[in-house]
Amino acid sequence: MAVLAVVSGYYGDRVNARGKGLAALYYAGIAVSGLTNIMLMFTTNFGNVLATRLTHAVGDSLTLVTRSLIMSNLFITTRMGGNLATIQTTITLGTLCGSIISGAVPGYASGFVIAGAAAVLAVIYALIVKPDF
Repeated sequence: MAVLAVVSGYYGDRVNARGKGLAALYYAGIAVSGLTNIMLMFTTNFGNVLATRLTHAVGDSLTLVTRSLIMSNLFITTRMGGNLATIQTTITLGTLCGSIISGAVPGYASGFVIAGAAAVLAVIYALIVKPDF
């Protein structure tokens, strides 16, 4: 992800310079991440797992970098720290709750499928609602 973040950052800067367009990049990252989570259920060998996890890392990288770009565009500089802290706290608590819930789900792949389905459904919901950012 470290190498992919540099590539995602470069691409994100190009999209950001044109104005709107970060939402599509953000949704693409979430969708790729979610779909590859679901695909883990169907992997049968090491090569498939490796390809799926690397593709998942592409989605995560796009999501992380684009989310930061979106936040820098949404908030004024003087309030950036508090706003970023609030968003980071929400993300951390969501990850914690998701981890606890996935521990209660039977089977290894089920948690990935549920998380992937939630991500894909979130993208569909966002496309319907069309938030302005």
